[in-house]
Amino acid sequence: MQNANLHTNFIKQFRKQYTLCLCAQEYQYKNFHIRKFKGDGNEIILFEKWLVENLSHSEATDRVIMKLENIDNPCSRRLSGFVAKLVKQFSSHVSDEPFTAGYFNEILYLLKPFSLFINNFQVKVQQDVLNKLKLLFSNEVKEENTSFCSEDITDMQAEMEQYLNEIRKYYDKFNILFQHELNNKSSLDISSILEQRLLKLLMLMEQLILNSESTNDNLEECKTRLSIMEIKEIYN
Repeated sequence: MQNANLHTNFIKQFRKQYTLCLCAQEYQYKNFHIRKFKGDGNEIILFEKWLVENLSHSEATDRVIMKLENIDNPCSRRLSGFVAKLVKQFSSHVSDEPFTAGYFNEILYLLKPFSLFINNFQVKVQQDVLNKLKLLFSNEVKEENTSFCSEDITDMQAEMEQYLNEIRKYYDKFNILFQHELNNKSSLDISSILEQRLLKLLMLMEQLILNSESTNDNLEECKTRLSIMEIKEIYN
């Protein structure tokens, strides 16, 4: 046992004082200095892949950026445009049809603030998250330091969830109006124009909610990777 302990202590001391270099190829990855002593070229490629997967958030961040640009933002723009169209149409009905003005005013009472709310959601949440993630991704690619950290993503998720809760409340209110239209349907089983409009509105809202929930889940992966990087930076 004493010989084993002596051997272990000697190896530890040797590693502190000496570096063995035999025709090493040198590679640099951020603050890591890598020396390859033997083996084929595939080994360093596999090691680079491992480093990217375990010490980088760029792939996870890029996926969220692409999703926001190609799915979430177009979805919210479609909803915003449709709500603005409904506000214009129903306002016209109020002035042209005095007998149904009260009912359309009730719908407009919900639509007008919802229109402003969706516009704020686009600018203050979706676009803000997109801009911050692009900055984070840019700094990662350029290997620059940034003050952005995992807690910032937690704040993004909390703000997005807060807006989503309000959108869900609006969804429930518009669904009540839609169910009212269904219950008042004539025996001819013909869908009214208002019923069709409310159904499309609910479908667009549901798409927005599902897309945003998925994005919030994807942000969790970015946060996890950032947290791992932060821990590694502390202890390395």
